[in-house]
Amino acid sequence: MAVGDFDGDGKTDIAVGDSTGLSVFTNKGDGTFEPRVEYATGAAPAAVAVGDFDLDGKLDVATANLLSSPLAYVGAFSPGSVSVLLNGTGAIIAIRSSENPSAIGASITLTTTVSAAVPGALSPSGSVTVQEGSTTLGSAALIGSSAVFSVPALAPGIHSISAHYSGDQNFRPSTSVLHQAVAAPDFSLTSSAITPASVSAGQFATAIVTVTSVAGFSGSVSLSCSVSPSLANAPTCSLTPATVPSSGDISTTSTLNISTTAPAAALGRSEFLEPTRRIAALWLPFSGFLLAGLVLAINREKKQPWLTCLFACAFAGILALQVACGGSQNSPTGGTPRRNYVINIQGTSGTTQHTASVPLSVH
Repeated sequence: MAVGDFDGDGKTDIAVGDSTGLSVFTNKGDGTFEPRVEYATGAAPAAVAVGDFDLDGKLDVATANLLSSPLAYVGAFSPGSVSVLLNGTGAIIAIRSSENPSAIGASITLTTTVSAAVPGALSPSGSVTVQEGSTTLGSAALIGSSAVFSVPALAPGIHSISAHYSGDQNFRPSTSVLHQAVAAPDFSLTSSAITPASVSAGQFATAIVTVTSVAGFSGSVSLSCSVSPSLANAPTCSLTPATVPSSGDISTTSTLNISTTAPAAALGRSEFLEPTRRIAALWLPFSGFLLAGLVLAINREKKQPWLTCLFACAFAGILALQVACGGSQNSPTGGTPRRNYVINIQGTSGTTQHTASVPLSVH
């Protein structure tokens, strides 16, 4: 024999194996027991064990039987058997909402489904009651394995709605809880990563901005963007289109366009502006011509004045060219500075605003 609370009333019951099977005596709580209820097992159960074998929260019974059949010859070798008797069957109840979160003023439909915890030939019957706290929202009998409830508009916030399965002669009661959110109409704003995420000065990049209606939002969303930090020649951004419609929980998109400025070649600062450079610019050509004149005067007697003049002019030209080339230089200027930036995107509809940010690297 074995003992256990088989009916869940807090009192210890008795299970007894005998030659005809298993008998269960339910404790009445006054020192007496209800008449026995017999259950079939293998032949000649010799041991009884109690445990929750199907993990449904109720105690089950297993018997070890000497014989596999009542017709087996007692005293001859015969294989035995084990019988497992499940104490009813656990049921699982699920509850789902037609819209979660739902909008203010909108009704919802709750669908409950009851199924056996351990698949088998039996199907749960009975009824389901839906409650919020102590307030009953509806009660209905199972049709097939489901019961459907229409719930009127709920106040804003989070509602804890419980579904209670009544149980039947084969399945024990079960409960499940749904957290239903009721929100004001709104929209969400997201952005994909920038492609490419790293650019050189002068290149372009794009991203896709997505606006999604939430809780029945319907309206136009204006999009704008900005770049941080805001530096000279920092990247610029725009959105196409700059206004998108949003309704019915449908997503709409806009393209984020990002451009950078390439560096440009510019004439460098003139070195002639410096006093020493101005003196050099005047003195070096003058020195060249003076030297040419001296050479000409000295060599007049050698009857080769044209050769001396040619030398002096070439020398003076080289000096002048050197000064001119040293006076200025070309160097790249401007362009988007190399650094990491953040592109900030803002969506506005009336008084509602949402933002999203994506990084950009300029190398």
